[in-house]
Amino acid sequence: MDVRLFTKDEGNYIHVLWQLPQYFIMSIADIVFVTTEMKFIFTEAPISMKSFIASFKLLTIALGSLLVIVISSMSFKNQAHEFLLYSGLMVADTLLLGYFSVVYRSKNTNITDAMTPNENKIEETTVVN
Repeated sequence: MDVRLFTKDEGNYIHVLWQLPQYFIMSIADIVFVTTEMKFIFTEAPISMKSFIASFKLLTIALGSLLVIVISSMSFKNQAHEFLLYSGLMVADTLLLGYFSVVYRSKNTNITDAMTPNENKIEETTVVN
């Protein structure tokens, strides 16, 4: 039995390296965002809540990944509907973030620092021979 595959059109080819600029920009944005987020968490949270807030941040990342898994496992007849759902979630998140940024009032106290300046100094010891 002889089986042959005939194609009318070879299709379009885009090299995989064209994804590098997008991944580079996303990596830089993630680094900038995480640094700013961690600074905000550790300057605004009370000392007793810092590790709880950091763990809550990781929990929200896990729940976001779970949401992506659930949405991706749903079968959409048209992929445009899936993209519209993601866009709608992003718009809702943007509006929620905008609301919180208007309502939030900073504590701006020095009490929230993890250590006082004296605790940051390295103790010097002398070794006597």
